[in-house]
Amino acid sequence: MADIQVDIPYVPRDWQKYVHLNKRNRNVLIVHRRAGKSVLAVMELIDCALRCTKKNGRFGYIAPFRSQAKDLAWAYLKDLSLHVPHTTVSETELWVEFPNKARIRCYGSDNAPALRGIYFDGCVLDEMADVDPDFVGQILMPTLADRDGWLIQMGTPHGTDGLSQAYLKHKDDPTWFCVKMDVAQTKALNETQLAVLRSGMTNAEWEQEMMCNLDAATPDVLLCGADVEAAMLRQL
Repeated sequence: MADIQVDIPYVPRDWQKYVHLNKRNRNVLIVHRRAGKSVLAVMELIDCALRCTKKNGRFGYIAPFRSQAKDLAWAYLKDLSLHVPHTTVSETELWVEFPNKARIRCYGSDNAPALRGIYFDGCVLDEMADVDPDFVGQILMPTLADRDGWLIQMGTPHGTDGLSQAYLKHKDDPTWFCVKMDVAQTKALNETQLAVLRSGMTNAEWEQEMMCNLDAATPDVLLCGADVEAAMLRQL
C-alpha cells in the first residue's frame, strides 16, 4: 500500500504533547477534569493504529461502562478517524477500521467476559478509578501479552483506588511513564473557567477533581494515599 499523508485537525496542548512524546509501553496518567484526556487517548490510538504494521491490528478504548465509552470517546474517534480516506465505521459495534485493517473499538469494563480471548496491540483504560480493581490483572493484561501491546491507565483519582495505587507503585520505575498533573500544570483552563468551577465545588472536591490530590478528604476513604505509599515502602 502506498504511503498517504493524513491531515487530522488536532493540535495538542503542551501537556498532551509531552505525553505523546514520552509514552512508553506502560503508562499511568493522573490528570484533572476537563483537561483533554479523552482526546489525547483517541489521538494516540489513531496514530498507533495508522502506524501499525502487524496483521489485523487491534486497539481498544475502555471505560467503566460501554455507554460511558460511547459518551466520552466515540464521537471524537469517529469524527477524527473519518479524516483518513477509506475508513470504515460501525455505529452498532463502536469501531473504526483503517485501510491497513487496524481497528479501534470502544468497550466497557463492566462486560469483562467480552474481552476474554481477544488481543490488543494497544489500549487505553479511562476513568480507571471507577473500574473493578481486579480488571487490569485478570482481564486486561492477558489481552496485551501476545502482541506486547501498550497500555495507558488514566483518569482522575478518587482517593485510594486502582488508579492512585498504580501511580504510587510505578512512579519511580524507569520502565513506566507516570505523570500527575493539576490545573496549574496543564494550563488547559483559563482563569474564568477555573473560577466558575471553583465556585461550585467544595474544598475536598476541588482538591480531588482539579488538583489531583491523592489525599483529598472524602467520606468513604479509610486510608489516604500517603499512608498507602508509606506502607508499600516498608520492608518486612
